[in-house]
Amino acid sequence: AAAPRAAAPRAAAPQVRIDGTLLRPGTSLVGRGPVPRAGEQIDHTVPVADRTLSKTHLALRVGPTSVWVTDRASTNGTVLVTSDGEQRLEPWRETEVPPGGRIRAGATVISRTAAEPDTGGDDVESTVLRES
Repeated sequence: AAAPRAAAPRAAAPQVRIDGTLLRPGTSLVGRGPVPRAGEQIDHTVPVADRTLSKTHLALRVGPTSVWVTDRASTNGTVLVTSDGEQRLEPWRETEVPPGGRIRAGATVISRTAAEPDTGGDDVESTVLRES
């Protein structure tokens, strides 16, 4: 008889931190004062004190194993930075953020870092850059 197989370790869900606040899984709107559109189902709104962001700048969708970003026709746009270069996001088109990728929105940078070897998960952290 074959030995029972051990279950594969489950990877931790990606984490998103904006201004030190950990977002829960689901879809979050991010901006100076984010507001969903009429009839839109959003899990969380995340106001960020960054005057270079639009009122409702972008949406972040945190799933069990991935992170997706959608620019919401923001004034200054949203840029995805990966090892392959920079890509200005098309408004309203959801784009996956690969491990190691960064999102630039105004003066806000959200980074998805590779998993730590002992955790099996990955993190997405945000740093708000402030003018001196």
